[in-house]
Amino acid sequence: MKIEQLQEGVLCSLKIGRWNASAKIDPTIMGKNVPKEILRTMQDMVTDKTILKEIGNVRNTTNYALKMNSITFPVEELRFVPKYKIDDLNTLFTEKKREHKRLVEKLIRNMDKLKRKFQRQYPEHFELIRTKYPTDDQLRAKFHFSWNFFQMTLPDENAGILEPSVYKREAKKLQGIVKEMENMTINMVGNLLHEKIKRLETQCDDGNINAATVRSIENFLDKWNDLWSGHIDERKFRSIVSSVRKQMKTTSAEVLKENSEVREALGAKLGKIIGRIENVKAVDLKRRLVI
Repeated sequence: MKIEQLQEGVLCSLKIGRWNASAKIDPTIMGKNVPKEILRTMQDMVTDKTILKEIGNVRNTTNYALKMNSITFPVEELRFVPKYKIDDLNTLFTEKKREHKRLVEKLIRNMDKLKRKFQRQYPEHFELIRTKYPTDDQLRAKFHFSWNFFQMTLPDENAGILEPSVYKREAKKLQGIVKEMENMTINMVGNLLHEKIKRLETQCDDGNINAATVRSIENFLDKWNDLWSGHIDERKFRSIVSSVRKQMKTTSAEVLKENSEVREALGAKLGKIIGRIENVKAVDLKRRLVI
């Protein structure tokens, strides 16, 4: 990835608030000898969290959509969005915000009912938090939903805004940021590919092929073409993806289920590809999901 590519997209900040429907209570209720300094006691404020889960699902799907249509940026809460993804994401955010607001208002309308239900079930515990429930306006504030698109770039070198030495220093910093963006993207994509390939290798070994696993690798390759390929220049990793594409191009879930020889051959080749992924310096598999 090159500095010039920063001009081919924008940074995106997406912020979606939440309320966990829990309140801090005095830890001394558990006994006089419980030290307040080391114990933080929390209590649920509602027992029926159906609407809260619906709101949470909107938040999660929105964040996932941004993640899968952007590039990792080395500043927390920021993502780099290529220009051809901006309109689609803006439309999705607008729709999700509308859905989010509808569910928040639904929660507000139902809060009295949820409080009464909790009071009937746990009268003593209700008294501990009676005054801690947020007002309608406080709930709306907690469930904020906003996003911003903006560009990050250096001033024109010839504009005289920065001294030449300062400009050179900042250009070097920006190059470092771009390189870190690429490495973070390789790490994320590498972990994702490793997980999928490892799962299919296991299925080839035990003969229990899952069509969804094969499809997930095909979807990965589509996403590589659509987004990641243009922001990863590292030759070793690009070669790995090409090898995966070559293997998947000549097979299918049906063939793998029916032909043990093809299955065993693919499993062996996937094993080698897994080893190559693990040897990519930018890929840190320490936090990979357990399959």
